[in-house]
Amino acid sequence: MFDLAQSTFLFRLSIQIDHAFINQVWTSWFPDAYADFVEPGQSDHAACIFKIPSLRRYSRKPFKFYHHIIDHPEYPTVVAEAWNPGSIMGSNQFKLVRSMKVMKKELKKINTTHFSGISMRVKDQSVKVEALQRELLTQPNAANAVEEHRERDKLNILLTAEQKCFRQRSRARWADVGDRNTPFFHKTVTQRNTRNHIHYLRDENDNFLGTTAEIKSHAAAYFKNILGETDLFESPSTVDSISSMQHRDGRSANFWYDYWTDIGPLIEAFGYRGPRELLISLEAAVVKATENGEWTLPPARSDEAETLQIVLSTMTPPDPSKGVDTFLWRNGEGHYVPKFSIKETWHSIRDIAPTVQWDSMTHPHLFFQCSFVSAVWAHLCGTSIAHPPSSLQAVEGILSSYQVVSSSGLQDVIKLLPQCIIYCVRRERNMRIFQQTSITEAGVIARIDRLMRDRLISIPP
Repeated sequence: MFDLAQSTFLFRLSIQIDHAFINQVWTSWFPDAYADFVEPGQSDHAACIFKIPSLRRYSRKPFKFYHHIIDHPEYPTVVAEAWNPGSIMGSNQFKLVRSMKVMKKELKKINTTHFSGISMRVKDQSVKVEALQRELLTQPNAANAVEEHRERDKLNILLTAEQKCFRQRSRARWADVGDRNTPFFHKTVTQRNTRNHIHYLRDENDNFLGTTAEIKSHAAAYFKNILGETDLFESPSTVDSISSMQHRDGRSANFWYDYWTDIGPLIEAFGYRGPRELLISLEAAVVKATENGEWTLPPARSDEAETLQIVLSTMTPPDPSKGVDTFLWRNGEGHYVPKFSIKETWHSIRDIAPTVQWDSMTHPHLFFQCSFVSAVWAHLCGTSIAHPPSSLQAVEGILSSYQVVSSSGLQDVIKLLPQCIIYCVRRERNMRIFQQTSITEAGVIARIDRLMRDRLISIPP
């Protein structure tokens, strides 16, 4: 920023009065920082804004399907080419997830290529159409008329896309009546985003928490304090120990997040400076790192980049003739196969506990021969069954007897009686072992009686 020091109107000396000073420590900590002097307006000084790109909040926003991309002429072709679950190996659920992931990339590409910065595109296209219309009024000819008509069609497409975009983002219900008040949509979206965004938090000591890491840590600690926590066992297995990505054409495997090299996810090795260092975006596939069938990466400027280039020198670049990328999963024998099995994965990651020896109590003793249970059987059998059963085989003999077979009603009761007794006796045993509570024989008999009555009443006549 310069100031005019002398008072002579024709001969004034410019003196620089606004500066941004930094030291060597600042340079080493923030090598990409720079100062931006904005217009002074009515002041004698210009405001100075320090910008540090490395401290920006990087976050992968969830995919959102915008309605306006359906109107693009390439949409049907892109969907037909991207949706190919038959080329993916795995379960139906895995095929669906992978197909949707491939489709997401293509739809984001349409939106980025043709509709990113929609408001600025509308503004630029409006200026172009207005210039053509002025030229058409001063120099009317067929060529100008055709070009104006073509550019005006593009403007109408962009206007429609802008309206759909901001209607979807604003969630204003009364917009369905056809109001195209674009400034309203802009203000509604801005207000909603501001309201939903957490700019900062303050802890119990009134300390200011402004970074993403501080906000996440404080929020997790706050709810952990309210809801409590459990000491769950953490498996020593990692994702890369049970899965791998076999890249072939390199179009499905993500360059930064998938396990397609021995290094693991490259985003963990490079951090969020990786896309800037390797000139590859976060959403890029592996094939973006190749050109003409060869790996093409910029010269290594860090140890991580040098290690990556050494690893890639031992790997063949993607080739469409090899087929599509495939996820591999480790089976029970330790081999990687293209089929995912929940059973095999569970056995490979769980910590097998030692075998526990159960008590020597057998089912016949627990449900028939115990003195407590024998008294229950004797009371419930009454005069209908002369000898209470002592095993499941004895129950089967009672059910096959002529007296029971000849009476359909009695047969239903005899079938239900052992089930209710076994259930209530087992329940009483567990209550005594795990909760140290018990009831008498009369209490168990009353519970069985109530359970049988409720079940018999529900049976239709």
